[in-house]
Parts: sequence; structure tokens; C-alpha cells
Amino acid sequence: MRLWPICGLFMLNCVPDDGVLTVEVTLDSDVSMVVEAVTVRPADVAFSDVWESLPLIAEIVEEGTNQVELASGPLEPGLYHHVFVDVTDIEHDGFALEDIVEPIAAPFEMDERSRRMVVELMTYELPSGELGLFAVDTDVD
Repeated sequence: MRLWPICGLFMLNCVPDDGVLTVEVTLDSDVSMVVEAVTVRPADVAFSDVWESLPLIAEIVEEGTNQVELASGPLEPGLYHHVFVDVTDIEHDGFALEDIVEPIAAPFEMDERSRRMVVELMTYELPSGELGLFAVDTDVD
């Protein structure tokens, strides 16, 4: 059954809605942090340009949490290449960690479907012997 004549007749907007992307992180349960922003880079945007920002769900991740939803919001259809979870005030067992979380490759295509992205963060021993928090993997479904 074709719906386009009905859409035109009733002046309905038949363009599909933007899909919603929800970004969550997995991390060591001994880590706490403050989330500043979650952004994704569309394929047609240069790495150094402004990325798409998602509204935050959680701004503070308390110690004892292994997986938490950080941000969720609509994205225009298209290809996306990177995600960046911008965090500050990172602690592990009460000790400050270095923030070495950088944008990570997360290629996915957005359409009218809702998608879920999981970013794996883990503590990493730096050459100085200090611990840092690093994005190591992503999974999009």
C-alpha cells in the first residue's frame, strides 16, 4: 500500500523521524568521574570542527557503577565516525587519575531506528606509573 498520496492529501509530514542514539559507558567499578559532554562526529565533518552534542542523562558517575547511560538524543540520518566522552575529576579508589580519554573510532550509520553505543573505558598504567582512564573499545547496535 502506498502512503504518499495520503501524506500529500492531509499535509502530513511523512519524512521519517531522526533516530535516537543512547551512549553508555562500561568501566571499572572503582572509578568515579564527572561527565562534561558526549559528542559524535558525522562523516562529513572535519575532525577539528564542532561535533554533534548529545544531551546528558548522567553528569556524575559514582564509584561502584559498572555500566551507565551518559547521553541520549536524536541524530540526523547519516554516517558517523567517532565518539568522544569528555570527562573530568576522575578518581580510582579515591586517587586522582589522568584524563587520557580521547575520541575513539565508532563508525555507525544513523537512520530512523534508535541505536545504542557502549564505550568501554578502562584504567591504564602510564609510563610514569600513574593510572589514567582511556577509551579502549566501542560497540554499536
